Amino acid sequence: MCSTPARSFPRCSPLASDTTTRASSDGRSQLSLLRVRDLKKTYGSGKSLLPAVRGVSFDVAAGETLALVGESGCGKSSTARVVVGLTAPSDGTVELHGRDVRDAPRDRDLRRSIQMVFQHPDQSLDPRFTVGQTLAEPVRLLMDDDDVRGRVDRALRAVGLGPEYRDRRPRELSGGQQQRVAIARALICDPRLVVLDEPTASLDQSVRSRVIALLKELQQERQVGYLFISHDLVTVRRLAHRVAVMYLGRVVEIADTEQLFEAPQHPYTRALLAAAPVPDPRRRGSRARLAGETPSAANLPVGCSFQDRCPLVHDRCRVERPLLAATQPGHDVECFAVEALASQSGR
Repeated sequence: MCSTPARSFPRCSPLASDTTTRASSDGRSQLSLLRVRDLKKTYGSGKSLLPAVRGVSFDVAAGETLALVGESGCGKSSTARVVVGLTAPSDGTVELHGRDVRDAPRDRDLRRSIQMVFQHPDQSLDPRFTVGQTLAEPVRLLMDDDDVRGRVDRALRAVGLGPEYRDRRPRELSGGQQQRVAIARALICDPRLVVLDEPTASLDQSVRSRVIALLKELQQERQVGYLFISHDLVTVRRLAHRVAVMYLGRVVEIADTEQLFEAPQHPYTRALLAAAPVPDPRRRGSRARLAGETPSAANLPVGCSFQDRCPLVHDRCRVERPLLAATQPGHDVECFAVEALASQSGR
């Protein structure tokens, strides 16, 4: 990496400091940068309704990475699109430093404070623009041309590229270089929060490792918060501080990363981890796998939506929907059976 620190970028105008706090697993109080409460997103109209996100709540602190994981169609990307303001929520609230993200189109400071890095940089970068034009676009209305050029060069150096890349177009770059440009574009306005939607999925392993290291370094320098959307559990474990597991539009478990990977509690989380590649052959097959198919989001059963695939299902699960409940400090699970076991062990 270049010696020019990412923190040398000028700061955006400060946002209001109306924040809430949450306790981390080690008892520390952390300010909530992003606050999502009872978020819902439904597509379609009339009888053709598809509930993609069904009452999701979570916080992200400054300098923290929260990963959203789950199968395709679980609502991860829909949640990300609402958080970044690309689509409006059907219900619920999304706040950055106490300010509603729905105000972002009318609030320049708020709009600059939330940025996104997409999965496919070859699709998210305009092929007609040079790298310099792409990076200058978010800041060209804020300063004169000489300042913009200097800021673009600093942004390129911050992601391990040099000013010589300024006049290149996306087709002249490798996939890893394109993603570095996409990261530089997201960070050039010095945002408080960056939503990362599968940012390493299209990269090979060696490039993926470099991009992960870059993201961690930039986060440490700037204390930016990341909402990391991924199905790659290996990358999640390397990058995230906490993990929220989604199933059919609901968060069914949320915990610190190592705690969740070492002691998963929800049956779906256990199955999700069991499906991931395990390099140690002695650990393969040590976790239960699921039978059955994921039900349609348009026709969910009454009660727990995981009931037809769950090895712990009982009568209550078929008539009542569980809610997230703490089974230990910093570890919440949406499961009646797990909640009952935690209650018995706490007596």
